[in-house]
Amino acid sequence: MMGVHPFIQDNPDAVFIMRTQVDSKTNATALKDVGLNFGKSVFGLTDDPQYGVPLTHQIAIKPNLTCRYRWHDRYSIEAPWGS
Repeated sequence: MMGVHPFIQDNPDAVFIMRTQVDSKTNATALKDVGLNFGKSVFGLTDDPQYGVPLTHQIAIKPNLTCRYRWHDRYSIEAPWGS
């Protein structure tokens, strides 16, 4: 089962902000690395049947991305389906 970090679980009304050392908002590689590290710090495996979600479930996550422009020629979001 997958669950969220206990601190986040214990503070459901909190807003968490993470500052990064990414040099540019168009640096896709650095942004992806930061996102993966953040995800690994938030989500983990758990045996808790009350809060855990089976690994077979799909989970929607909505990040609050700011200063991102799809029409910008250096837009850094990777879209496997094309642009």
